[in-house]
Amino acid sequence: MLERSKIAMFLRWRPMQPTDVRACTDIVAADPVIGPRYGSVIEDLGYAWRNLLGSAAVTTSVFEQLHQKRPRIVGLVVSVLVSDEYFLEIKTPPLHWFGPELAKRVMGRDSPVLSDREVRDANSGDGLNELVWESVAMPEIEQRPEFYHAMLGAFIEGHRGFFFKELITFQSGSVERVQFTLDSGGLYW
Repeated sequence: MLERSKIAMFLRWRPMQPTDVRACTDIVAADPVIGPRYGSVIEDLGYAWRNLLGSAAVTTSVFEQLHQKRPRIVGLVVSVLVSDEYFLEIKTPPLHWFGPELAKRVMGRDSPVLSDREVRDANSGDGLNELVWESVAMPEIEQRPEFYHAMLGAFIEGHRGFFFKELITFQSGSVERVQFTLDSGGLYW
């Protein structure tokens, strides 16, 4: 019998669909670092993502493991393009993690996520500000380098044609994630 580490892990990625949202929020909620930060706002997260799907300001990647009979969602990345004002707000002390607050604001009247027209205008003007809202995988997947290779490939593919001013990436919850950030050019960015 092959050791688990020697079994090839086949992953594919695709954009998130409305039917994926529940599985994706379950992965976020189950994460021992990220999940507790949402608390009861986890339900707002699902509604916020459903409302934003299809928007020019949102890039999503759902990662599926393929070596089973049915593909299983094992990870996700959600990025949003936000207003200059909101970007400045989250960079101004006191600093806080923006995930739960962003979910609440998207569901309210003061969403900082750009409209399709604002995305077009900023992309052809002085550039865009992007937040990687969430980037998380199941624990057994997050430890595998194949996941990080797939995630970086999906990120590059999903962001072709965008002119960025600034990017704030996901908050690392593990040593592996910090190492991935450094290995993929985190210090350069």
